[in-house]
Formats: sequence, structure tokens, C-alpha cells
Amino acid sequence: MKKKLVLIVAVVLIAITACACLAGCVPNRPDRYMGTWLTSKHKALVVAGMEFGIDGSKLQAKISDDLLVIFEEKGDSLNMYVKTGDNWTASSITVEDAKKDTNGKYYEQIKEALNSDEAKETAERIQEKFTELYEEKDGWWSLKSDPTGLTGAMKVDGNDFKVKVAGIETTTMILNYKISIPAEAKAALK
Repeated sequence: MKKKLVLIVAVVLIAITACACLAGCVPNRPDRYMGTWLTSKHKALVVAGMEFGIDGSKLQAKISDDLLVIFEEKGDSLNMYVKTGDNWTASSITVEDAKKDTNGKYYEQIKEALNSDEAKETAERIQEKFTELYEEKDGWWSLKSDPTGLTGAMKVDGNDFKVKVAGIETTTMILNYKISIPAEAKAALK
């Protein structure tokens, strides 16, 4: 009986420790979330109905339900998969040629936007004075005094960071973002 009790207590402690570790993976305060998001290699930004994400060497741009583009960097090659409606097309060019190609330039622009040094610097400044500038109410963080007159707020909700302006959610940032290339897309590359 004593062994069973020790085993049960050990399992409960392991479960509690695992939950605490998982809870620590995604920061629960907007300033900390932004810092983690900006340095992550697995993240996405959803704005105006469009979704831009990066997952290691893969980058995805979902422009609408009918247009999806996935870029995949593989060594010296850049594979581009495009889904329009239900149809996939694909092409591959060298990373060097991609810098001169219009579609390759989109890849670089999206990659730079998702990994902006300017955004990282802004996040660092916000982190330094976050509790002085922001207050929490009903799970949303808002400026204590907003000189612009806009009523903006932000909230961490699981892996998502949501921003609303004038009561309307405008932007969502996602951590731990995954991109998978469907078999149909890979078949189109051959």
C-alpha cells in the first residue's frame, strides 16, 4: 500500500512539474510574449485576414482562402508551392536567383518583416516600462494613459497574442507555428 501511495504521489508531482514547464513555454504577459515571439523561428502574424508564418526554413503566406503560398528553403534551393483554389503548382530556383526574382523578393520581404530588428528594439523598450505604462483589466492589457485617443488593448490567449483597437480585434500573433507541405504540393514540384 505504501509503495502505491508513493507511486501515486510521484506521478502527481511529475504531472504538476510537466504542467508548470508547459505553462512556462508561452509567456502570459504581452511584453514577454512579444519578446519570445520576435526571437522565435516558429511564429505567425494574422492581420487583415491574411496570415504570414515562419517555421524554421519554411515560410507561408495565406492571402485568402483561395490563395496560399509556401516557400521552403532547402540548401541552395528555394521551393515555392502555390495553391489557387484546389490546384497546386510548384517551382524551384536557387536562393541566389530568388533574390533577383519577383516571387523570391516576396520571400525575403516577408522573412524580414517577421524577423524585424526594429520590432525587437521596440519590444525591448516596452518590456522595460511595461508595468508603468500598461494595466490589466478583464484579461486585456491597455495603456494607463493613451495620448492618441485610440483605445487599444492586448491579450495573451494560449499560443495567441491578440490586439484590438477601438474594441475590434485587428491582429493576432501566434507562437509554436507549424507549416506542413501537403503531398499534392510536393507532387507538383516533380
